[in-house]
Amino acid sequence: MDRSPENIKSLYDVYKPVIVSQLTSGLLQDVKPDIDNLIIAYDLIVAKPNHRALLSDISKKIAGWDKKNVDADGRSTSVYTLVDQSSIYEPIMDTEKYDPKSDFQGIWYSSFWTRDLPKETKK
Repeated sequence: MDRSPENIKSLYDVYKPVIVSQLTSGLLQDVKPDIDNLIIAYDLIVAKPNHRALLSDISKKIAGWDKKNVDADGRSTSVYTLVDQSSIYEPIMDTEKYDPKSDFQGIWYSSFWTRDLPKETKK
């Protein structure tokens, strides 16, 4: 899935009426602030030197953390996984705005982009 800022905004603009109509209350929490913060996080990450290698390294560390932190049945032993993984995401977080040790929202904005940063296109 293309997670470029333009695509996220476009998806939000297109599907917001559908989501609203599906909610029985007719209310929808405005997700635009989250979309804006995701775009800000994206811009910060791609501005870092070698951001793709950095994200790849973070993904590997997260996978290793996930394997180490499960019980005998394979379920996570963490109640607040993102907060417990925060030190892994710190290199890509906006630490001036978010506390990397406890700010779930700030950690989530950064972790979102470690899942699948859009591929660069060759010209």
